[in-house]
Amino acid sequence: RVIACGRGAFELTGLDDERVIGRPLGDVLGLVFPEGEDPVGTVLEWGVRALAKPVQVNAEGDLPARATADLFPAYDDDGGMLLVLTPEK
Repeated sequence: RVIACGRGAFELTGLDDERVIGRPLGDVLGLVFPEGEDPVGTVLEWGVRALAKPVQVNAEGDLPARATADLFPAYDDDGGMLLVLTPEK
């Protein structure tokens, strides 16, 4: 579930904080990684980071956008992660 958004989240997704906080990440961003890759699952299962992963962001109600994803595991009992999306220029 999304617990926070950075200041550039609206520019990439077209969604404001009130529409995303508390919702499942997959429902909000619709991330599509090339060749069926699942870095989100890898980060959550293995507790390792995944850097510079190309991704297509299909935010609800917005056109698909290309970005680079950096994923970091949360080292706590909740088993979450930090996702950093950098839009392609």
